[in-house]
This record gives sequence, C-alpha cells and structure tokens, in this order.
Amino acid sequence: MFQREFERIPVNIQVKYFNGITEHFGTITNLTEKGMFIRTRVSFPMKPRLRIIIPLEKDILRVSACIRSFGLSRNSYSGLGVEILDPRQNYLDFVGGLRSATKMPA
Repeated sequence: MFQREFERIPVNIQVKYFNGITEHFGTITNLTEKGMFIRTRVSFPMKPRLRIIIPLEKDILRVSACIRSFGLSRNSYSGLGVEILDPRQNYLDFVGGLRSATKMPA
C-alpha cells in the first residue's frame, strides 16, 4: 500500500493559477509540503506546469507546480493534483503553521 510522505491538511483556500498565460480560479481543498489538490473546472489542453497565487492576510505566496493527476467526479474533471516544484521557505512555513493549527491536543 502507498504511504504518503506527509499527511494531507484539509483547507478551503481560494487561489488564482496560471497555465501558460491563461488565468484560472480554484479552491485548494488539501495540501502538504510537497503538493495540493485544487478543485476547479479543468479545461483542456493543459500545460503540465502551473504558477499558483495563494493570497494570505498580509502576503501573497507564489508557487510553481506540475500537474500530476486530474480529479474525476461524475464523469467530468473536477480538479488538479499538483506537485510543488522547489518549495520556497515561505510556503513551507505556511504549511507548517497550518499543520500546527490542525493538530489535536494530547
């Protein structure tokens, strides 16, 4: 059985992403230090690389990613599974903060 390196963190974050020069919108529904799932309407053709803009209260995270899978719901594509390419420290800090906030007290 496949074991993920990092446990997924459930979130609901509105994002903008670019596939080439085309702007799209979606919602990150879960993420890890290495990837995320973006719920969105998928339109083809899609280039394999994305630029993702994650708005925060006092900052904007810019993340480069590569499409690894497509979500399928009721015979239509419902989202993108992406791998984060060379995650920057500010992204890792953001995910670490979410991970700390979602841990249950002992």
